[in-house]
Amino acid sequence: METHILLGSVVREPRVGQTKTQKDFTGFTIKVDRKFRDQTYSSYHECISFGEPAQTAARLREGDIVQVWANEAKAEIYQSRGGEPKAKVTFTVRELEIVSAGSPLPHLRRAMSAPLKAVPPSRLRAPPTTSTKTCRSRMARFRISDLPPAMRAQIGRGVPGGLPRTVNMPAPAPSSEPGRVTGRFVIQIAPMGKPRMTRRDKWAKRPCVVEYFAYADALRAACPGIHPAPTSVSWTAYFPMPTSWSQKKQAAMAGKLHRSKPDRDNVDKGILDALWEQDSCIARGSLLKLWDDGKGPRIELTVESE
Repeated sequence: METHILLGSVVREPRVGQTKTQKDFTGFTIKVDRKFRDQTYSSYHECISFGEPAQTAARLREGDIVQVWANEAKAEIYQSRGGEPKAKVTFTVRELEIVSAGSPLPHLRRAMSAPLKAVPPSRLRAPPTTSTKTCRSRMARFRISDLPPAMRAQIGRGVPGGLPRTVNMPAPAPSSEPGRVTGRFVIQIAPMGKPRMTRRDKWAKRPCVVEYFAYADALRAACPGIHPAPTSVSWTAYFPMPTSWSQKKQAAMAGKLHRSKPDRDNVDKGILDALWEQDSCIARGSLLKLWDDGKGPRIELTVESE
C-alpha cells in the first residue's frame, strides 16, 4: 500500500462535520514548503481524517506544524478563476502528529518558511482536565427538571417519577485502619456509561450526551460532602433487566453478574468524571456489575482516603 508523508503548516481552522452515515470527520488544509535552488515553492493540500486522527485534527490551530501519513490520494480537476485547469488532491489521513516548537528535528524548522508556533501540551495528548471542565460548564444547561418527561423517565429507568434519589444512610463509620476515612453512598439511579464525546458536542446536543449530563448532575447531588481527593473508589452497579425477559428468566438472573453493555470501564469513567475534577489521585478500587437483585437499579459507592 502506497503511503504519502506530508509535513507542513495548517493554513486555516479545521472543519468538523459528519457524513451521511453519521461518521465524524475533520478536514484541514496544510501548506508544504519545498526549497529548490535557494527558492521556496509552496503547495497546498486538502486532508480529511476519520476516527482517532479526526479527534487529533480537531485540536489543530492555524499555524501549527503537522506531519501527516496518508494511504489514499484522490485527485480532482477544476478551473481557476482565470479559466485555467488545475488539479486538487485530497489525502485520507491514516496518522497525524503535531510537531511542537521544541522538535528534535532542526532541519524541519529550516525547511519551513512559516514561523513555528508552540503547541500547548494539552493539545498534544487527550486533555482530560480541559474536556472535563468544558463538559461541566455545559452541565448547567441540562438540569433534570428541564428535560422532557419521557427522557426523565428514561434516566430513572424504573425509579418513581424518573428522578434518582439517595437512600438515607447512617454517618460513615470510621475504618479500623488508622488515618483512613470511609464514605458509603447508595444512589438509586440506573447506571450508565459515559458516551464518547467530540468537539461537535459543543453545539450538537445528542440525546446520549444530554442524558449523561443529567446523570452526572444526579450523582453529584446524591453525594454531598464526598471527599475531594480519595485514594480508593469502589462501586457495585445494579442494572435493570430488559422488559423483554420473562419473569422466570428475571428471577434466575437476579443478582447475577452483568456481562452486557455498557462496558465496565465506561461506567467507571462516567462515575469518576462526574464526581471529581481530578480523578488521577484515585489509585485503587474494585468494580462490579450485577443485575438488579430486586431492590431496584442503583449504585453502591465506597470512598476511602488515606
